[in-house]
Parts: sequence; structure tokens; C-alpha cells
Amino acid sequence: MWSMLHGAGGDAMNALVYEWRSLSAPSQSAVKALSDRYEAMWQSVVSDAVNAGLIKGDARVIKRCVLGAMNLTGQWYKPGGRLAPAEFIDAMLLAALPTLPSGVGTWPVDAVSRGA
Repeated sequence: MWSMLHGAGGDAMNALVYEWRSLSAPSQSAVKALSDRYEAMWQSVVSDAVNAGLIKGDARVIKRCVLGAMNLTGQWYKPGGRLAPAEFIDAMLLAALPTLPSGVGTWPVDAVSRGA
């Protein structure tokens, strides 16, 4: 995720968020399909968190707020600033999802804890 927003793919991410309507109709359809899959993934995670009582609110609204906030960081966040990437991600999660229990979503995710 970080590299998509601020790494080598940052320009592509900005183009995707702000310029996708300039694409040809077939390309728009392909991008829309990918976007729908991406949003569905987030919707599943946020819905599970709401259902588990980890966060409160409307899962669809929460998902849109989180994605909107992440998409806009490409406009104002500058790498090498006050916060390292992991600290920035933690701060974004805390701002967007303040009811998450401490320690949930530790970054980066440990592959061992995921059973990988």
C-alpha cells in the first residue's frame, strides 16, 4: 500500500485517482473492475471490524473515509518528513479509526503471525 501511494507507483496512483475518466472506455472498464475488487477487499475488512466490535459506525462510510484519506495523502505527504512511513501509517490509522484497540494493525504485518 505504501509504495502505491508514495513510492514508485505514487504517480500512477494519483493518475488512477484523479485522471481515470480520461481513459478510453475499455480502459475505464478495466480500471473500474480493479477498483471494485480493491474496494470490496477494504469493505470486507472494515465490515469484519465493525461486526467484531473493533470499530463503530457504518462500515461503508468508514471504508470511504479511510480510502479517501489515503488517496489524498499523495497530494500533501512528503517522504523524509517528520514521520517515517510506518509512523505515518500508524498515525493515519489512529486518525481514521480511533476506536481500534492498541496494537491492532501493527505495521509492517509480520508474515509469521499471518501463517505465511
